Amino acid sequence: MREPIEASRIDAVPESINFPEWVRFGENKIYPITVVNEGNVVLNVTNISVSAGDAWLTVSAHPTPGSPLVVPAGVHNTATFDATISAAGISTTQYLVGDLTLSSDGTNDNGYGVGVAKVFVNILAAGCGGRSFLGYRDDA
Repeated sequence: MREPIEASRIDAVPESINFPEWVRFGENKIYPITVVNEGNVVLNVTNISVSAGDAWLTVSAHPTPGSPLVVPAGVHNTATFDATISAAGISTTQYLVGDLTLSSDGTNDNGYGVGVAKVFVNILAAGCGGRSFLGYRDDA
């Protein structure tokens, strides 16, 4: 009888934050990001890097190899951190495009490298309200 292979598996939910999501000029929006470990050993997220210009995208967790974000083993075990999108100082309607890269000791490859998960961001910053771009009244 074969023993199961002991491994941690990283995934992040949601995989993207996209339009029709939007943030009003001068405001912040917080999006919870859930890190999932579908493996059978503890997952250690050792880094969350942010790729975005002008510091409009930040995260609430700052793990390091010595102090990782720990996700217990098992399908229903998760850890959560917040991604904050800030339109402070933005006064021109534009898309904010960036991503979060989560590095871990996971053994799976989601297409970004072994032990890596990504969250892609492509959100509208607008003063008139992103809803108006969808045909809704802004004051609704």
